[in-house]
Parts: sequence; structure tokens; C-alpha cells
Amino acid sequence: MELNGIKWVGEIPIDWKKYRLKELVAIQNGREIENEFDEGIPVYGSGGVFKYTDRFIYDGKSVLLGRKGTIDNPQYVEGKFWTVDTSYYTVVNEKKLLTKLFYYMCQCFDYKYFQTGSTLPSMTQLDLGLIILPVPNLLEQEGILNFLDNKVRQIDKAIKLLEQEIVEIKEYIQALIEENTNDISWKEYRFKNLISVLTDYTANGSFQSIANNVQYLDNENYARVIRLTDLRVNFENTGLYVDKHAYKFLNKSSLHGNELLLANVGAYAGLTMLMPKVDFISTLGPNMYLIRPNIKLISSKFLYYTMQSNYVMEQLKNKSTASAQPKLNKQDVKTIYLRIPSLAKQEAILKDLEKKIKLAEILITKKNNQLKTIILLRKSLIFEYVTGKKRVGM
Repeated sequence: MELNGIKWVGEIPIDWKKYRLKELVAIQNGREIENEFDEGIPVYGSGGVFKYTDRFIYDGKSVLLGRKGTIDNPQYVEGKFWTVDTSYYTVVNEKKLLTKLFYYMCQCFDYKYFQTGSTLPSMTQLDLGLIILPVPNLLEQEGILNFLDNKVRQIDKAIKLLEQEIVEIKEYIQALIEENTNDISWKEYRFKNLISVLTDYTANGSFQSIANNVQYLDNENYARVIRLTDLRVNFENTGLYVDKHAYKFLNKSSLHGNELLLANVGAYAGLTMLMPKVDFISTLGPNMYLIRPNIKLISSKFLYYTMQSNYVMEQLKNKSTASAQPKLNKQDVKTIYLRIPSLAKQEAILKDLEKKIKLAEILITKKNNQLKTIILLRKSLIFEYVTGKKRVGM
């Protein structure tokens, strides 16, 4: 079979045509809404529906593409909707390309190639419009679409089942934590009496002195800057680094393992993570508190689990609701209450608790690996059929 190449897909069938995206798809900007309601017409951002309104920006089939923020999550919508300025909505010329098939194509793009900006990823209409699309005739498009809809529906069902199983295991872990912390018969302490250190990034100096001495580096260097996002993905992401001079300047917040790190700003304010022992030099990033326990009263591990209990999380949540953006200050954190047993009792509890949690986490890892495999299968299947590597009925 003669083939006709397109860069992002390799080779396409000779009887397929090539179009620039802008030739088949009109890309439109979203706009901010005036009225917000609890129900009504869905309002989409780059991450999905997040509110409702009483007006629509478009009525029909459309593929929503991220303009800034989450740029690699195309969304297919039908009917009346509104989209804000973090997203583009599209109007596809269905005389040449079916909108739903265009949605499947959009799931195959490498969005990092089009990304501008590192702090807040974004995409431009110009870059999107220049993408070349491989397009078969409408009859073949319908065949591909019917095939993919059926297969993807089955795969998505399996994905949702695995995701629900992971949620249930996490709920089991949380139930274990609740059962083994904050017993009402235990002695109650103010948080400030259970810790030896509560500090953060800004304790190293004034904003000006930090700016003069600390520069974040994208490439690996002397020490890695530990952020909440790093901990949440177990460091399987692109890190930020500082040189040796900056690391020494930030000596009050250097990390060595087993410290508790408490998010103090934003949606995750109140979330506590345990810094693992790592084989690289590390220092605390902004927007987290570094906590070291008073080891005469409580171990790092027991404090970590206690901080994850609903009893403590509710207190932290109440302390952080005073401002528009949730924020915890040190003094408020110091005033929360915790119930703890003796060190001997803590050790006995941890021995049983961690054994059960470890088994549950092994199961989560297994489920997550299965999930990754299925998601890759889904993407591969879509890619093969929207690029003509495999053809329906041939």
C-alpha cells in the first residue's frame, strides 16, 4: 500500500487527505460568565465542568481544548454549554470531518510540543491551527467512529472499575487510621507541646535576601527543592533544584527524612506528608511547614498518621477558612489538639497499623499499574485507527 507521511503520525494511507486543523476547525475563545448557579448550563474550564450558568456560548457538538492550565485534556461536548477563557471551544466542518472523530484525534496529540510557559502551561490558536490532520472519507470516518466508540466504552468501563477499587482501598486505609488515632481515653495535647520544630522556607531570611541568594534551576543540581507536587507523585516528575550556595543559605529548612511537611496554602492546606529517606540532598520549598516532633512524647510516624485523621483535619480546615484562599499560619497550627497514648502504646499500634497499610498500598500499586496499562492500551487503540495504521473492515 502506498503511504503518504505526516510528521506527528508517521505514515497514512494514500487515499486519506491531509488538512491543516484550521482548514476544518474554527477555534473560538471562551469568556467569563456573568451569572453563576448551582445547576443549569454547564460551564467548562480546561479541567472540566466546575460551575453552571443560565446562558450558553454554543449549542451543538464541540471539542474543548485547553488554552492555559490543563492543556492536555480535550473534552467532547454536545448541546448547550459555556466555556471560560482557560479553554477554547471548536466548531468542526462536519462535511469533511466528524466532530467526535476529531475528539479522538485530539487525544493523540503531544501537547508538550505546543506548550508555551512553564509556570502555567498554555497553547495558542496559531499553533493548534497548524497541526496537520489525517482525514479519510466520511464513510470510513463513520466506521472508525462506531468501532472506537464501542471499544473505548468497554475500556472506560474497566478504567472506572479500577479507579473505584482504588478509592475503596484508600477509604479502607483512612478507616484504619481513624480506628488507631485520637482515642478519647488518651491524653490531649496542644500541638505546640508535641513538636520541637515548626518552620518554613521563609524562616531563612527576608524575601529580598532569599531572592538574592536562591535561584531555582530546572536542571539537576546540588539539591532538590521539595514541593507538595513532588511528594504526591513520589518524585516521579520533573524537579526543581538549587545550587550549593542556595542550599547552605536555606539551612533552616533542609530535609533529611522523617520530617512532617504540612501544606499551608491553597486547596491542599492542612494536608500532611511524611518526607521519606531519599538518596539525594533536599531542601523545603515554599508553601509548606516543616515539622519535627518532640520525640519524648510522640514519634514521627504516629504524628503523621494522627495528622491524617478527621479529628485533626477538621481542626486545620476550620483554621484555614478565614481567607479567600485557604491559608494556615503557624500560630493557628500550634493551637490544634491531638490525643496520643504513651510511646510504648504508639509503637504497638504502629506495628499492626503499618502492616495492614503496607498490604493495602501494595494492592493500590498493583491496581495503578493495571490502570496505566489499560490507559496506554486505550491511547494506542485510538492512535492506530485515527492515523490509518489499522483500518476498520480491512
